[in-house]
Amino acid sequence: MITWLSQQEKISMFDNYLESIDSTEQPPTELKQKPIIKIAKYPPYPGRLITAIEQAHNTHTFSQHLREYLNTFLAKNSRTSNAVAQLYSLPFQCVDCYTQFKFHPNSLINDYDRQDIKENDTVKAIPRSSKNVEGRMDTVIVTLEMNLRLLALEVSFAFLSLDYSTLNKINQDTRCARVRLIFKLPETVDAGFGPQKAPKDWPKTELAFVEWFSPFKCEPDETSGMYMVVRMEQPSFAIIPLSSI
Repeated sequence: MITWLSQQEKISMFDNYLESIDSTEQPPTELKQKPIIKIAKYPPYPGRLITAIEQAHNTHTFSQHLREYLNTFLAKNSRTSNAVAQLYSLPFQCVDCYTQFKFHPNSLINDYDRQDIKENDTVKAIPRSSKNVEGRMDTVIVTLEMNLRLLALEVSFAFLSLDYSTLNKINQDTRCARVRLIFKLPETVDAGFGPQKAPKDWPKTELAFVEWFSPFKCEPDETSGMYMVVRMEQPSFAIIPLSSI
C-alpha cells in the first residue's frame, strides 16, 4: 500500500511538471497571410517619364504592358483585347519609381529560441547610370495564387516531410522572375479632359514590373538535384503587386 501511494505521488509530481512546461511554452506563431513590406515614404524618382524609365531600366515594353494591365480594371463591357488596348494613349506620362523595398519572409519552422529575430530581405531595382552601367535588377520568387497562407503551409510541410508531390504543386504555384522596376500608379490622370482623380479600382499600393524566367519543371535536375530555370528566348513580362513576391 505504501509503495502504491509513493508511485501515485511521483506520477502526480510528474504531471505537475509537464503542466508547468506547457504553461511556459510559447504558442506557435501563425503564418501571416502577407509579408510585411517596407518601402520609402518618398520615391527616389518621383514623376519619372515612362520613356526615360524604358531606357534606364531596359524595359522597352513597359508602356505596352501598362495598357494591358490597366485594361483589366475596366468594366467588362468596356474591356478590350490587348491588341486593341495598344491603340489607346495612356492617361499619364509619368510614374513614381522606387529603387528597393524590404519585407519579412515567413519562417517555415517555429524556433522559440529565435522568436525575436526577424529575417529581412531586400529587393532592388536600380536603373542604369554612368556609375552603374548595368544597373541592378534582383531575382525573386512570385506566388501565382492569392491564398498565400495555404501556400506557406504547403512549403513548410514539403520541406519538413520531403513530400515531392507537394513540392511539385508549389512549383506550379510559384515562378521565378527578375524585378525590372518598382513603381506606383499616379493619383491624378488626364485623358484629354483635364486633370482628374485616378479610377478608384486602380491599385493604390506599389507594383513591380517583372521579367519571367522559364517555369519550374516537375522534376529537379539530375546532376544538381535542384530545380533549374533559364531566361526565356521570347521575353515575357508582367505587372504584379509587391505582396505576391
